[in-house]
Amino acid sequence: LVQIGAIYEDYKGAPASLAVFLNVPALDFLQFTAYYTRTDIDGVKDIFALDERSLLVAQIRYRIIKFVYLNLQFTRMWQLDEVSGQYDAVNDFNVGVMTNFAF
Repeated sequence: LVQIGAIYEDYKGAPASLAVFLNVPALDFLQFTAYYTRTDIDGVKDIFALDERSLLVAQIRYRIIKFVYLNLQFTRMWQLDEVSGQYDAVNDFNVGVMTNFAF
């Protein structure tokens, strides 16, 4: 019904990082998936925040007819600013129709 997973890495001499995923395939007509990762974590209070060290993808799919879904997707990704050489956080929201064939 629900799948949850996480990886936390904190090696000596390297910054801590976290990756978490959630998948809810339980309903045939509605599905939810999310993935979150964060780098350079500085303590427990710094684990969940949306800034330049975070990446997030969340998607909801609603089945319209067999094999055809309405897809809502939010993405927070890193994009290289070629002028400064730094990565900037960019939010993107997409709505569309998709097909899905499982075999």
